[in-house]
Amino acid sequence: MKKHIVVVDDDAAILDAIGLTLQEEGYKVTTFSRGHNFLHFIKDNDADLIILDMLLSGMDGRDITKAIKKDKDKKDIPVLMISAHPSAFKSVGISGADAFLPKPFDTLDLLLEVERLAV
Repeated sequence: MKKHIVVVDDDAAILDAIGLTLQEEGYKVTTFSRGHNFLHFIKDNDADLIILDMLLSGMDGRDITKAIKKDKDKKDIPVLMISAHPSAFKSVGISGADAFLPKPFDTLDLLLEVERLAV
């Protein structure tokens, strides 16, 4: 069965690039450009991995991660946080994210993290 990966990023180019890359590798991919839309979706749906931008328009990916990790039904979904912010790595761990990948990232690095986390 295909692993389901949800990608949340407000940069359309990054969202498309990640989505297409993962689909080409055989993953089922759902994408969101807004955190609110993602939160409504994840309440009623599962995922094998969430790839989440740290700084979204109108929402903070760290707060979204905290909400996911507090939800007893969703807390075990791995979250891969991505960001171009220079100090992002320091604050990502506090949110409960399972891994961090700095932007810009190499496609191979992304795929290795996805393979490691989407078990």
